[in-house]
Amino acid sequence: MTDWPGFDMRTRSNRFATVDRVMMTPREVDRKVRQLDNDVQAIYVMLADLSATQKRQGTRLDEIAAVQAEQAELLGTHTATLDSHTATLDSHTATLDSHTAKLDSHTATLDSHTAKLDSHTVVLTEHGHKLDQIIGLLQSRP
Repeated sequence: MTDWPGFDMRTRSNRFATVDRVMMTPREVDRKVRQLDNDVQAIYVMLADLSATQKRQGTRLDEIAAVQAEQAELLGTHTATLDSHTATLDSHTATLDSHTAKLDSHTATLDSHTAKLDSHTVVLTEHGHKLDQIIGLLQSRP
């Protein structure tokens, strides 16, 4: 398993780190130079891939930030609307409380009038009985 050219992950060793004590032939030197060139090219490809990934992620982060800014603005608008509705409802509640107090006052007045009417009804009933007695007496006279 080799993740990086020239580096063995199992042994964690770099095959280029050891210097051969033996004299290298021009062919071997050529092969080493080509291998190193290939390794450098692979590193540049990986760096280019990393750079492209970072650019894509940066673009995506900018898009997300723009959406969040729009949502924050929309949330501010909704908050203002809700505050306005709350103020209106508070006003309506105050008006209803005032009306309830007036109705309670009217109810008390009506209860008082009902009590007076009840007492008048009792008095009228008594007067009715007295009138019936008077009429009865008047009719019984010759």
